[in-house]
Amino acid sequence: MQNNVLKIVKDILIHNDFSIDPDLINKDVSIRELPDWDSLKHLNFFLEVEKKLNIDIDISDFGQIVTIGDLIMVIKKNGY
Repeated sequence: MQNNVLKIVKDILIHNDFSIDPDLINKDVSIRELPDWDSLKHLNFFLEVEKKLNIDIDISDFGQIVTIGDLIMVIKKNGY
């Protein structure tokens, strides 16, 4: 399941105007340290994840998400 979620997150980051190099994306990478990352991309990324997975990430969880792995844990917590 975790690899499936990672694949979905990776797909979002590779496409959808983010254009992140797939080789840079793994569960240990800090989302905020992705190339050309800014607060608008950060917000749009989370909105796209919610839309793609049909989940709602609780606002209190956003502060806990630093890495892709953290995001995967929150996604799983939300029942995906």
